[in-house]
Amino acid sequence: MAAITFPATPTMGQKHTVAGRTWSWDGAVWLVVPAAPAAAGSSLIMAATAPATATDGSMWFDETGGGLYVAYKGAWVEVGGGGSKGPQVHIGAAPPTAADGNDGDYWAVYV
Repeated sequence: MAAITFPATPTMGQKHTVAGRTWSWDGAVWLVVPAAPAAAGSSLIMAATAPATATDGSMWFDETGGGLYVAYKGAWVEVGGGGSKGPQVHIGAAPPTAADGNDGDYWAVYV
């Protein structure tokens, strides 16, 4: 496999694509941009309130309470903790630092 040559002075959020794979500059490192989900109906919804329709396989991140839910048989089922219930789910545009979160927390970085 040939080496990938990234731009020498990238700007925040800049994208770089080689051979069908895309990376995004986060200010410190190049992160791989995940491919779009292949399964129809699968999605991640980030909102303060639950979506009215729970399409099986979709996920909802509760921006207020910090819980992560998966739609199962038409209902939202919590799979991650929120608030003081235990581990929390954190979703953001930047990777966590050592001061962020607590042991047992879940992290997802989007670009």
